[in-house]
Amino acid sequence: MFRHKTTQLIVDTDAWIAEITKIDAGLTKDTVLVQKLQTIFKKLTFNAGDLFLEGLEQAQEKSAYLSTWVKFLEKFTDNYNEEFSDIHQLFLKQYPWSFLNNPSFFGLIETLLKPEMKKLWPWFVHYFDPKLAVPIDQKVLEENIQLFQKFVDTCIKFKVTNTVSAPIVHDAVSFHLQGKNYIERCIHALEKSTQKETQAQLLHLLPNSNLIEQAFAKKLPLICSAMVHYNTVTVPSLTGLMSTFDYSSYKTKAMAYLSATGKMNFLDCFNFFNELDRVKSTKLDQDEKLLLAKAFTQYAQQQINPTDTDALIYWAREIKEVLGESHFTKLFEAPVQTNADLNDYISVCQLLIDLADEVDTEELLTNQAGNLPGLIRTLQTKQNECLLKKYPEKNLDDVLADFKNQSEFVKFPLSTAEIEQLRKDYIAIQDLAKDFVFMDPIQLQREAKACGEALKNSDDPASKLKLVAIIREMMRREFNLYPYNTQILSLLSLINSPKDMKGRIGQIRTGEGKSMIVAMLSAYMGSQGKTVDVITSSRYLAIRDQKKYHDFYAALGITSSHICYDQPEKKHFDGQILYSTNYDAEFSILRDTFFQQDLRYTTLNGKLVKRPFDVAIVDEVDNLFIDAALNSARLAIPAPELSAWIYEPVLKFVQNRGEALTKEAPDVLKQLRSLLESYQDGKFKQQVDTFSDKQLSTWMYSAYQAQFKKKLGKDYVIKPHPRMTAQGETMVPQVMIVDHKNTGRVMTDSRWGKGVHEFLEVKHGLQPKDESATLAAISHPAFFDYYKAIYGLTGTIGELQEREEIKKVYHIDTFDVPPHFPSQRKKNTPQCLATREAYHQAILDSIQAATKQGQPALTLFASIADSAEFSEFLRQRGVKHQLLNEVQREHEDYIIDRAGSPGTITIATNIAGRGADIILPPESKKAGGLHLVLGFYPANKRVEDQGEGRAGRQGQPGTCSMILHCEDEQIKKLIKEESERLALCNDPNFIDKLDKLRSQHIARESSQRIFQSKLEFIHYTILKQFGEIFECFSKSLPNIPLDLVASACSSIQKIPTSPAVSFAANPMLELLQKNAQYLLNQQLSGLAVGWKTFFLPHALNCYLIHVQQKWAKFFSKLDDQRSTQESIYLSDYQFDTQKEFAAFMNTTMREDLENPSAGFVRFLSQLFDVDLSQNLSKEYMVTQSNSFEEWYKKILPDSVGTNLIKIGIFEPGCNQSIVNSQSKQNLVI
Repeated sequence: MFRHKTTQLIVDTDAWIAEITKIDAGLTKDTVLVQKLQTIFKKLTFNAGDLFLEGLEQAQEKSAYLSTWVKFLEKFTDNYNEEFSDIHQLFLKQYPWSFLNNPSFFGLIETLLKPEMKKLWPWFVHYFDPKLAVPIDQKVLEENIQLFQKFVDTCIKFKVTNTVSAPIVHDAVSFHLQGKNYIERCIHALEKSTQKETQAQLLHLLPNSNLIEQAFAKKLPLICSAMVHYNTVTVPSLTGLMSTFDYSSYKTKAMAYLSATGKMNFLDCFNFFNELDRVKSTKLDQDEKLLLAKAFTQYAQQQINPTDTDALIYWAREIKEVLGESHFTKLFEAPVQTNADLNDYISVCQLLIDLADEVDTEELLTNQAGNLPGLIRTLQTKQNECLLKKYPEKNLDDVLADFKNQSEFVKFPLSTAEIEQLRKDYIAIQDLAKDFVFMDPIQLQREAKACGEALKNSDDPASKLKLVAIIREMMRREFNLYPYNTQILSLLSLINSPKDMKGRIGQIRTGEGKSMIVAMLSAYMGSQGKTVDVITSSRYLAIRDQKKYHDFYAALGITSSHICYDQPEKKHFDGQILYSTNYDAEFSILRDTFFQQDLRYTTLNGKLVKRPFDVAIVDEVDNLFIDAALNSARLAIPAPELSAWIYEPVLKFVQNRGEALTKEAPDVLKQLRSLLESYQDGKFKQQVDTFSDKQLSTWMYSAYQAQFKKKLGKDYVIKPHPRMTAQGETMVPQVMIVDHKNTGRVMTDSRWGKGVHEFLEVKHGLQPKDESATLAAISHPAFFDYYKAIYGLTGTIGELQEREEIKKVYHIDTFDVPPHFPSQRKKNTPQCLATREAYHQAILDSIQAATKQGQPALTLFASIADSAEFSEFLRQRGVKHQLLNEVQREHEDYIIDRAGSPGTITIATNIAGRGADIILPPESKKAGGLHLVLGFYPANKRVEDQGEGRAGRQGQPGTCSMILHCEDEQIKKLIKEESERLALCNDPNFIDKLDKLRSQHIARESSQRIFQSKLEFIHYTILKQFGEIFECFSKSLPNIPLDLVASACSSIQKIPTSPAVSFAANPMLELLQKNAQYLLNQQLSGLAVGWKTFFLPHALNCYLIHVQQKWAKFFSKLDDQRSTQESIYLSDYQFDTQKEFAAFMNTTMREDLENPSAGFVRFLSQLFDVDLSQNLSKEYMVTQSNSFEEWYKKILPDSVGTNLIKIGIFEPGCNQSIVNSQSKQNLVI
């Protein structure tokens, strides 16, 4: 938001008066004014004075600007504090300074600057920030001033501005979104409340105005830990709570207890009671609510998943409805053990309902209600028995025949020879299993370790089968679940990957026990002393599965952990089996190299060692290897140059020319350059001169994409999200990408490159994020190339072209696993409709036909906008439904939990199509199971199978229909002519035609991904080379003798009037240079300067960032080159890129990396505009700290030229033709 961070260095007042004279000599002719300015400047921070001058330069009425600020500054500089500094900067950089002439506004600020009122300052910023960022007339301004003044007066009246109970702004509150209505509710709540001081403190914790209103209406005592500390209130004990027998009284005491002791879960606790109050008494009466509330309170001190609060209420209601009041009472009144958590209650409820007709619920609850983990084990065992009874262990020959023969579920079977080997192996495992059933656990662990040791150095078949048998037995002991033959055959098929491959992927349908197979495979590899990285699609799944299988691994003597933290620590990497998302793992590599975090260490055989890349096991591997193949984990640092100003004029330039811009004459770039040179009276002309035509063309095209191609509600949404501002973390509207082609999810932390994201932010009136540069990036192909072996599981691998792509890029084989549970899903004939009205009506008819007989119905749409449109279609017709599209108000899991209830209609994007586990109660199963409507034509067969896979899971009944509109986005991509699309509506075989066209399109996309992956890998090879020398450089910086450098600085006797080198385009260096010049002036005036104490350590850090920025600029340019390449000789590209890299390192980076000590002195010399090396010994300047020359010789193109054959993504047999410049292979896309 601001150019610099505030520093407490005092400015040279005479220098600033001279600067004002330069801007306008007439301004300083008034001697009285000059005296006032001198007094003011002595009390301002360096940064404040700098901003003051910048505002003066930009002001059209300079005299009025100066007089207004002198008046303002005279009044407040004597009481200078942090809040005043914020006000000063806001009006210099954001708010119209003329508003300071408004008496009401001036009076409001005067009030806020009082020490006792400083806690209200953030509320002022939150309220006025969005209002003053756009033009606002005086009348509207006056209304808002009066309203905020009323809020301030109310806070003063109820004495809530002290440090104990002040309403501090938190990320859960934002005036940006709620505006006038929100602050009026705050005022109303404060005036109405009987516990004003207490409740004002918690205003900042409530997520929206509705909760605030409900909190005060119900007089909930919202108490903070600070008030407990100051003995303002007395908090009841947990024991005291349990002895309360009235729900209303309990709720009041529980909220006091939870808000004081369960701060991290406060919002979830509040939401729980809020939702519980909304449940009608016919569903849960007051006594039943009391029981549920008591159960919840016991777990509120643990970390709570926000969705669990809603889910607990929902499943508790289902327990009462399905099993009756007495069973509800027995479950929730029993005291629980400390090793349980809130999710255990939810699991128990789900299992009890699912097994309602299979178990003696009365006896179970009587004996085990207080032992939730034990009850879950019992129920899971019974569930497994029921499944085996309903779908008994298949005959081995039948299962192997399913593996061997092509079918609907097995498109790519195993070979006859492998099937025969599997038969022999499985029979041997069955025989071995008899020996382990009664073996002591310690002895069993020893046997497993012995097998692992034998497998370390040889592929011993006997040890392999014995180890699998032991792992199967351990799984039975830990979970009372005996892996069935299909799972063991899948495990063996993964282990038996072809020798010329790095691993294997198994297509295993949803609900077939993928997580169990992953755990068994991890244990098999871990028993051999290998490190195993289990890569999942979300942190939630990684944490859940690591916790679930922790004891199973431990029983085999194997440690496990996860690294799903925003700031992981070294201890988190210690598990031999490590669960994470791909980004958590990828970023750990980049941070270790470029931020020297050194986190990736693991204890193996009692020694802490650098974690090796032995085995990766990837869940939902198709999404990672295909859909997100070109996504990269990127380390960002502040951009070396500020060009955020560019977005607004370029976007307006594009908007003014409309969509015809692409057809305009070639001189359009000249017109754009001319506009930018004259923008803001030529302020940025010097910087514009450095922009190439290619850069301008890129910005113009990106603005065009943002204005005309990217669609709100399809490609992106605008949602509130935490963001750091000058006032701390707050919720602000943010442009977020939607992965509408695959998962339907909002990708919170992703941004479009080349300015597209920034142009969208400007288009919607949002503040663009501070610019950044890519220091390092690693794509998925480059990341997985680290591993010696890769295994994967997914419900949908895809078509032949996509399997071939995985094989070429990752060297991984694929196979299909037949479902253990026979499918009962029925597919209806696809439909294609010509009009939007007919399309919507056909979907509604399909839904209602299913729900009339009690089936729940789920309809999937391609985009948020499409789902919202159909939701409105239903609303207008009075059809009750729930909406799940990433922008709905209710929690996702809560909606998914209800989606399986009889007759429930759920409208969703593909967020419910991948991985959503919709549980069906017995009534829904009897009615025919879930009815799935696919309302769009998926971009690939994998998305189609994932969607249809929601119905008929684990052998349950289900139905599905595909109902399309001929103007479907994907259909328009495949068929350009409108008449041909309309003809589909009358073609009974239209779906076969579309499938064929889609396969051709997938083949083209696959070729493009392979091509781009190879270019990405070339870039990452260069990044790794740079990382080697950069790591040496960064580790040598602490060894620079700062005392010698400080002595050299102290020896400077003369400096130029103005620096020869300007860093105006780089805010960090510009501020550092000004600080350096100021300190030199202080020194030359006879004052002592402690260079080593403050300035030099800070400058050394800036030097490190400066070197990173130089590299980031080069690396970002490489990335831009890659993304625009469509056809190129790979050998030429690799040679030319390596040559460019070597030249850059020699000309731009050598001086810094070869001798960091000398490089730092040269860096300081530029800042001082003084040759500092003259004050240092020659030995200091010539001593090399790194073996740069030796490293440099290794990166020269001639040395690297033949290394392409080592790049893992190039398939065997093709390497020489790619590398050999005499017989070039051209990939044409």
